[in-house]
Amino acid sequence: MIEPLDALLESVRAGTAALVVVEGETRNDDPKVYGRWFGHLARDLSFVHQDGHRQVKKAVAYLREHAPGRPVFGLIDRDFTSRDETDVDEALEHGLFRTGWYTLENYCFADPAAWVQVVEVLNDEAPEGWRTVAEIEAHVTAAYRRALPIAAWNRVVHDECRRAPGAGQSPGYREHPDAINEQALEKLAQWGQARGAPCSLRESFSAGLRALEAMSPDQWPEHVTGKAVLGIFAQVLPAPTLQGAKNKALTLRRLYMDKQAAPPRDLAAIFETMLRATEHMRQRSTSAR
Repeated sequence: MIEPLDALLESVRAGTAALVVVEGETRNDDPKVYGRWFGHLARDLSFVHQDGHRQVKKAVAYLREHAPGRPVFGLIDRDFTSRDETDVDEALEHGLFRTGWYTLENYCFADPAAWVQVVEVLNDEAPEGWRTVAEIEAHVTAAYRRALPIAAWNRVVHDECRRAPGAGQSPGYREHPDAINEQALEKLAQWGQARGAPCSLRESFSAGLRALEAMSPDQWPEHVTGKAVLGIFAQVLPAPTLQGAKNKALTLRRLYMDKQAAPPRDLAAIFETMLRATEHMRQRSTSAR
């Protein structure tokens, strides 16, 4: 359940910790992940969720307007925004930060050694090909590679919708590479033609895919949704005890979190920036009294 904005406003006014609004449909989504990594900051940072980046932005703007001077921030997925477009000063002004990688799920592959332990937990004996960090890294790279068409497709749809918003129903984003086939690409091209796109969207897809394939794998987390990668990885990871799991990817994310001790450095840097800003606000408030 997502708390109404007026309830969050009361929390902001009454609390002492900085409020960080993150994405997620429930408290078990992003708030729980951030809470696991940054629980040691619980006295200074409080995580709440809103369903999607638009709602996060709306909540942060509302809370900052109605509780000026109180420390309120938002943290959303990077999605289609490149690092070149990130401005820390602007983020501080509006209270909105973006993850360094495409989605929070991308960080589930930051520590391959943790997956070695997960595989050991899920199997009496880790199967051949899943026993070392190098072997896990190879499987992660393969999952990312399979997800590249998803990234290329979604980028084309996103950019075209931004170019001409509201001009007809889009073919939608894709979550699995099997959904991108000859028929889908033909529909993509037809959609672009009907909208008067300046170039063939099918050619744009092919060009985008080639650009992604030319990148170093360590660049992919910034451009490829980790949600798709985690789903693909979950399909191939040997986990006989999870065959009946309702959401295998979500269960694997939880198991990974159990084994990964250190939080991602770039996320830690974001929260350090928030804490410094919070301390500055408090000092300014004290000086004004």
